[in-house]
Amino acid sequence: MTQKVGRFRPRLTSFLAILILLVFFFPLIWMLVTSIKPHDLIYSSNPFDFSHLTMDNYFKVLHDTSFIRWIINSFIVAVVSTFISLVVSIFAAYSFIKFDFPGKDSIWKGILICYLLPTSLLFIPLYTFITKLGLFDTYFALILVYPSFLAPFCTWLLYGYFKSIPSEIEEVALLEGCTYTQCILRIVIPVAIPGIISTGVLALTLAWGEYIYALVFINTNLLKTLPVGVASLEAGDVYSWGPIMAAAILSCIPPTIAYLTVQRFFLKTNIFLSLGR
Repeated sequence: MTQKVGRFRPRLTSFLAILILLVFFFPLIWMLVTSIKPHDLIYSSNPFDFSHLTMDNYFKVLHDTSFIRWIINSFIVAVVSTFISLVVSIFAAYSFIKFDFPGKDSIWKGILICYLLPTSLLFIPLYTFITKLGLFDTYFALILVYPSFLAPFCTWLLYGYFKSIPSEIEEVALLEGCTYTQCILRIVIPVAIPGIISTGVLALTLAWGEYIYALVFINTNLLKTLPVGVASLEAGDVYSWGPIMAAAILSCIPPTIAYLTVQRFFLKTNIFLSLGR
């Protein structure tokens, strides 16, 4: 009996794994199928009718909308705001680990609260701030606002990674005459490159998919980011699901490429953190 159960267990595990994958990938599969269906088949009573598949929805998105411009806008805003957030969070996380200063615990809790606060509570005061600076409807509005949630997120992640780095490495550098600034630039950052890159990709993904701030602070169509641009494909109460799904599929490609490119750094980060415990 035990042998029979042992033989059946791998099959059950495989079945459950496939079932979980189907559940997770079903929305993506449905998006892909909808994006290659003509308008009539999308609203057909038979959802499994694949008799007339077409790429017209993709051509419509790429040629009849400002989709390419939206991608460029999202890329500029996401990369610049992520870079600023990483620079700030690297020094912030290192400072919280190495130095004691008044209000350290309160400031750390404040950083976590800033990350956990929903954007719906912050966009009104940030809107006032941006308009007073005269930056409304510009790239700079989003580049200044996005670090308000990216920097706390990056600081929180890098804090755990920096803490796993053996302190002996830094102590040797300090004994050799390095300052703390030289230590972080020459020792900590090179050692922490996998963690920094992994954190940067996660922050880049957050900035890439951000919607509320981009919707509030940008009005001009040519300055819209990708999430707002895709949402604008609807006309009143009419939803062109084919082009919308095609745009959604295309918008998933850059983050997917980014993850596939740096996946080895995610593996190194997990190994490093497990060894540091």
